[in-house]
Amino acid sequence: MTTINMVPSNAGEVCDLLEILSKHGVHCSLEFKADHNADPLISLVDEPIAVKYIEGDLMETGDLVEITLGGADFTFSLGDHEFFQLVQGAQVTVLITGPNYAAWFNSQSMPSEAIFELTACNSAFILDDDEFKLIEYVRGLKFDDVLDAVKGILDEAQKAAHNAARCNTKGEEMNYCTFMERTEALQRLATFLGDANRDYRSHINAC
Repeated sequence: MTTINMVPSNAGEVCDLLEILSKHGVHCSLEFKADHNADPLISLVDEPIAVKYIEGDLMETGDLVEITLGGADFTFSLGDHEFFQLVQGAQVTVLITGPNYAAWFNSQSMPSEAIFELTACNSAFILDDDEFKLIEYVRGLKFDDVLDAVKGILDEAQKAAHNAARCNTKGEEMNYCTFMERTEALQRLATFLGDANRDYRSHINAC
């Protein structure tokens, strides 16, 4: 089981981060979980996100963060909640914890424009020179080049999936898990590569 080490944050940083996702049309999912319950009470997938900071009455509710996901609104008071964030590659995770529950907001992969904007305003997300070069290079590739690269990666993912199926048939559980992890990693790599190129996105979204 993978452990996720979230970065402590605050309402302002979380609002800025979610506003960038909203601005660039990045969809998100939500898992709303009660304490000590593995299954989510509320689960939403692939919905547009919006965020609003509401100044409240200090003697009553105090300031609030309102997050809209699809058609559902979720309101979190600053005094009763803690805020965390994590940016990994082209994806964002926001965690908001209350007295007896936790709300996990997970983004789909961000386009390169969103990554650059997030990098400029978020100290928790810093790219080194090689990472910047890679982003710039991927952004400049033509559709056919990205399509060939994505296809090549997916072909390797398919090979790994076949190997996983073969190991599963033979009862080789450890090898099966290894090949499945490789399959999923390559599929995600292909998705992120395609989404990071505007020319590729425009062709694929037009289909």
